[in-house]
Amino acid sequence: MIEIIFYGRGGQGVVVASKTLAEALFYEGKYVQSFPAFGGERRGAPVKAFLRADNKVIRRRSLIYRADHAVILDDTLFDEVPIRDEVTGAHSIVINSASPPGRFVEIGAACIGTVDANAIAENLGLGTPVMPMVNSTMLGAFAKVSRMVDIKSLAHAIQKNISVKPDDNISGAGRAYDEIKESKGDIHGQA
Repeated sequence: MIEIIFYGRGGQGVVVASKTLAEALFYEGKYVQSFPAFGGERRGAPVKAFLRADNKVIRRRSLIYRADHAVILDDTLFDEVPIRDEVTGAHSIVINSASPPGRFVEIGAACIGTVDANAIAENLGLGTPVMPMVNSTMLGAFAKVSRMVDIKSLAHAIQKNISVKPDDNISGAGRAYDEIKESKGDIHGQA
């Protein structure tokens, strides 16, 4: 079973990202389970969503405490949420950041990818300059780094799940897929 945690802020589309990726994986024959976890339900507050995928029926119903993969929609969350505790040793971590992947190497993941999803979203008019909608963009980056889902399945799921500017959201996913910077290392954080 593969377990993924999505980290973001209220209003960034964290829950929609988890649901959209779950649907894309479903198209590829996986059993999936997607669910959110909310703290303070307000715009800008930290939000988590979870996703499980497997080749067989998933019966586990707990939260995810040690993820195989992580998608972080806002790199400022590292200062507020104990992300490192939940993702250390992960196979891949994708972070919305203008910084290079080496900045996050101490997390200790096999592969860390960074992409400036804010710039891509702003360029495509997704969201607002204050709160760009980076969820679909980050899914494209995740597809490239994790190699878990085909970009075509992801585009189909975005078309179905994101009603506002679906073509621009698909374009954002494609750009992130092409622009992500990856740093491969061992799970002890050495690049």
